Amino acid sequence: MISYAKQIERIYRLNKKKLFSDYLFNLSRMILNIGLPIITLPFVLNRIGPENYGIFSFSNSIISYFTLAAILGIPDYASRAIARLEDRESIKQTASEIFAIQFISVSIALILFFAVFYPLAPLEYKAVFQILSIMIGACYFNTEWFFIGRQKFKYIALRSMIVKLLNVAAILLIIRDGDNSYKYALIVALTNLGNGIVNIAGTLPYLRFKNLELKQHLRPIMILFGLSITGLINTNIDKTLTGALVGPLYVGYYAVGFRLTRIIQQLFSAYFRG
Repeated sequence: MISYAKQIERIYRLNKKKLFSDYLFNLSRMILNIGLPIITLPFVLNRIGPENYGIFSFSNSIISYFTLAAILGIPDYASRAIARLEDRESIKQTASEIFAIQFISVSIALILFFAVFYPLAPLEYKAVFQILSIMIGACYFNTEWFFIGRQKFKYIALRSMIVKLLNVAAILLIIRDGDNSYKYALIVALTNLGNGIVNIAGTLPYLRFKNLELKQHLRPIMILFGLSITGLINTNIDKTLTGALVGPLYVGYYAVGFRLTRIIQQLFSAYFRG
């Protein structure tokens, strides 16, 4: 019979091994997040030009407001709520209730986009808006919060790396000289959709839609939603205003500089964390 002390020591070694494995996978994912834009950004700019890239960046900044409204504060709240649970039945119940709230909020965001915003959108952006609206619909399948709560960091990292590599391959193989922003927007939108479909496939066994109690989750979700609005506005309002005031060409030039600045910030952050 194994002593209690030896059991604790064995659990500690297993947890230490898992933590190290999670660290390596997350480090690999971070390297890809920093390195791949260095490859793809100059390529995309060379093929579609700064003005078309500006059309994409401006449209994407608008879409991000709707995706934020679609997921509310669910990712932050849900990952913490799931992490606190241990038994499978409680996890199923909580995950199902949160997913039901998310389904409703995404549906409302899509209705607002197509019924209110899209008819008033400038004609030159409408095609890209229509393509990027796939990203709002992809929020139906955005259940990464479930895997974060369950501490499936290896799964998250592997899925993220595979999807990003496929995204880069699609950009390099599909986009040609003189293309407009449509192909690039479609690749970005379908990447988000594919990412979500992989997530929901792993979450479905935990979802059941009966005896749901949604009200208990609404208040903390809305509080976190209010906090996340500030961060999104800080990140996107510059591109939105630039596009609205002076046009897509200037957004293209500005977005490139902003993207490069973010890459440099990530490099320094990664260095000092290391």
